[in-house]
Amino acid sequence: MAAPDYSITSRCVNLVAQISTDFGQWLGYLESDSSNLSAFKAQQMPVKVLASVGFEEQPEQLQKVRLEEAYRKLGEWRFGSESDLKHAHQLICAAVTSSAGDYRATGMGVYRNNKLVHMTAPAGQAGKSVRALLAWLQQSHEHPLLKASIFLQQFEFIQPFSVANGCIGRLWLSLILAEWHPAIAWLTFEEAFKANKDEYLDCLRRSISENDRVPMVEFILHCLQLTISQTLEEEKNTARASVAEAGSDTSTNRQELGSVKSSLLGSVNGSDKKVFSGISTRKMVLRLLNEQPDWSAAKVAEVINISSRAVEKHISKLKEQGLLIREGSARGGYWRVTTEIGEQLSLPE
Repeated sequence: MAAPDYSITSRCVNLVAQISTDFGQWLGYLESDSSNLSAFKAQQMPVKVLASVGFEEQPEQLQKVRLEEAYRKLGEWRFGSESDLKHAHQLICAAVTSSAGDYRATGMGVYRNNKLVHMTAPAGQAGKSVRALLAWLQQSHEHPLLKASIFLQQFEFIQPFSVANGCIGRLWLSLILAEWHPAIAWLTFEEAFKANKDEYLDCLRRSISENDRVPMVEFILHCLQLTISQTLEEEKNTARASVAEAGSDTSTNRQELGSVKSSLLGSVNGSDKKVFSGISTRKMVLRLLNEQPDWSAAKVAEVINISSRAVEKHISKLKEQGLLIREGSARGGYWRVTTEIGEQLSLPE
């Protein structure tokens, strides 16, 4: 297979422009606090991994994949290297298949609900097709957003490995995006793909059957734009909440916290959701996790009416201060507060 033929539509150009604008604004928020940038990768990685594995048709077969370890090595891979691509597959799938790191030896198809989406090219063409695609990646002067989208469409068409092609393709998409800026590689666009899986596969089918990469490339760019716009909006809401919190802390830092426990529980168990007064948001997060150690950041966010991203930032700060520890796994663990809440009248901000 030769290097991919493709068209750049006006919608592609507009999506790249919108992503670039939103990403620039979001990056300004992110880089305004050095701790945000260092914590962002750790917060996003498990979300990316779970969404990428969950996208697969039979995710239970991939429970032993080492995808998170591969994401941790993202800075070591070279997106134009065939050996790195095969090494990544070997790392991810060593516990899943004996053919990890090797191209498939048989034909295969992509299925959705046991229905064929498309049949791949013969196995003997897989290696040649991948090498042509990687060579194009190295030589192309297209914007990384376009390169990444075109790559994923082609990689999904080739399906070079016997298992986990989608996981590898999305990993490499992150790697290509990192050429533009490392931070964009950690946005959770995998969640957008998973949430729109039927459209994803329909666009892939149309791109192949009509020999037109535009539907799939536009869809991938749309998912990237959706992800960055949502992330930017969450960041703006966090900034607004921080301004409000700063004003609230000025008048409330002297208030006694000993009686807050009962009022917290009453508000949590009731039907009203509001931003609590008389206590800073970070203290509120700590108190809620002390009372409900199995809660997720999303649940805390729902209760105190702020974004999940804002709660995750407060949790990160509390962990840095040694006031909060995560015990066990991300899914089955719980939070442990290391201080006596009744005595902790003024948390460091």
